[in-house]
Amino acid sequence: MTYDEFFKATLDPLGYPVSKEPAGGQNETYIAFNEAAPFPGHASNQPHRLHHMVQVHIFSKLDDGTHETLLQQAIGLLRAAGVRVYSYGPNQYEKDTGYHHIAATCAWTEKTK
Repeated sequence: MTYDEFFKATLDPLGYPVSKEPAGGQNETYIAFNEAAPFPGHASNQPHRLHHMVQVHIFSKLDDGTHETLLQQAIGLLRAAGVRVYSYGPNQYEKDTGYHHIAATCAWTEKTK
């Protein structure tokens, strides 16, 4: 399973649209993710894994903390699926789009052999 299939399948149970960026912003609340840095993992001078640094973004036009609650739920699902969550935040409001936005930076390792 590729990283994009993995992250979509892991985050789909949250019940909001999930997609790779650019997500477009046609929904009141949605989740987007992007790969920030892939790098191979070697053993015996051969690549056996692909490490993915992925950013997960939560966007919501609701002004009730939905994006923060959703991020905590997403972090729970990601950790349960074996994803390492390194950091999250900052909590932002985008005046030009009207979206509240918060992101988490994660790492997941895909076996290649």
